[in-house]
Amino acid sequence: MAGSRFIDLIPTQRPTVKVKGEYYHRDVLRNVPSGIHSLELIPEPDNPYDHYAISVRYKGSVIGYIPKERTHNYRDLIGRISAGGYIARVDAKVYKNPANDFFDVSLYLSSNEKHLPDDADIPDEANWAELPRAFHRVPADPTSAFTDEDREREKARRAQMNAEYEAQREMDSQTKLGRAIKAFKAPDDQSQEVAKSDIRNGCATILAVVAVIVVLILIF
Repeated sequence: MAGSRFIDLIPTQRPTVKVKGEYYHRDVLRNVPSGIHSLELIPEPDNPYDHYAISVRYKGSVIGYIPKERTHNYRDLIGRISAGGYIARVDAKVYKNPANDFFDVSLYLSSNEKHLPDDADIPDEANWAELPRAFHRVPADPTSAFTDEDREREKARRAQMNAEYEAQREMDSQTKLGRAIKAFKAPDDQSQEVAKSDIRNGCATILAVVAVIVVLILIF
């Protein structure tokens, strides 16, 4: 690692993380061959949609993100690497089917410090908010930023991705709510109590989704 700006994490034996959002970065992925690649993991503390976002990049270009519900597992390690002035790299398996523009990227990633190389010299902790701003930048050339047109295109892509995710959540909530209402009609008192809880949770989720959609509409 001496003299390198990258820290190559020791890969797990099998893929552990499926990258999210590849479809929205297919212009880049079309130029990435299928197979095993070394991909960069870049913290994005300035990401307006998720301040704890970790982007997955191929030679500096975003091809997806670690799923939001999984970033807490890797935030500490990736943040410390970035705070030390390095970029984390990890082996990944890329599969694509050009016939239908399908892409699948999986990371051989562990949150265990044992997967750091022996000569890695990084801080014991990092303040995520103070990490380098990377949402609109390509780390391979930190001095060059995207144009305003690129920025707007990227914002629109992220907004669409979030809207589709929230729509799926709403569909799942409605399905669960329907099952709960059906169970509520059952004579079993215990089933009714469970159904009541599901109905309350389902309604709360739907209201949250509606609020997110309203915010997106106001922003864009």
